[in-house]
Amino acid sequence: MWRKSGGVLAVLLTAGSAMAGNGAAASEQKAMRPVVIETSLPTRGDYVPQLAFDGKTETFFWSDRAPNSEDRFTLAVAKPVRVRRVEVLTGKPDGTTNTLESGVLEASADGQKFDRVATFESGTAKADLGGREIKALRIRPTKEGKSQLAIREIVLDSEPPMPVFKYPIEVHLDASEVPEMKDWCERSKEIVEEWYPIIAEYLGDEGYTPPRRINLTFRKDMRGIAGTSRGNITCGASWFKAHPDDYGAIVHEAIHVVQNYRSRGNPGWLVERDCRLRSLVYV
Repeated sequence: MWRKSGGVLAVLLTAGSAMAGNGAAASEQKAMRPVVIETSLPTRGDYVPQLAFDGKTETFFWSDRAPNSEDRFTLAVAKPVRVRRVEVLTGKPDGTTNTLESGVLEASADGQKFDRVATFESGTAKADLGGREIKALRIRPTKEGKSQLAIREIVLDSEPPMPVFKYPIEVHLDASEVPEMKDWCERSKEIVEEWYPIIAEYLGDEGYTPPRRINLTFRKDMRGIAGTSRGNITCGASWFKAHPDDYGAIVHEAIHVVQNYRSRGNPGWLVERDCRLRSLVYV
């Protein structure tokens, strides 16, 4: 495990900081998010939205309430792709509970204007798009549901093929104490989503599933830079106001979320020491 991920930590931290410190590079780095999922539905537990596009029909996104006609679940791609066929499966793996009772599947070439391509029947929607260029797909309930919604998988046959989420993650941002930093904090959230799967790929043990939810909170009067406890990252807003190029510190804390040593039977001091030793010894 040490050999596998050794020198990578320093590389990740350096690259993250350098990327964030340059406006053009930061913009270019968004290509690391070829697929983005957004939804108005709150998440139940760790059944995060990205589980609806992870290539597995046994996992699923699960909403914390029943959907209504105002809700949306959208999959958007960074660059338009030609879609031959799409199928959306809702409901838990048994196929009979938490399905979308009434809804439509919509497609968009620009991510703004959508049109209907299929209607959900028995919790499933299928559309043959014949290579149509698509920027976004949207699941839209058409009436209030009776139970929470589970979206098991969005199966997309496209050219080029779109990568599924190997390490699904949802970052919940709370910047309510520093509304003047909203844009900066939103970019921090995006950077965590960009780097999390890379970190998880290098630091994950066989059979280990990294946490799927992160609470990213910015505190107005917090002393210090940032700290992490399990899936909670808390940041001192004053530091980042004075050092707006220090996105690398946010990436550093995301590393600690993946490490998650306390829940894996290791002492808390190992988190920082392990990070520093690997950086020093294996670069």
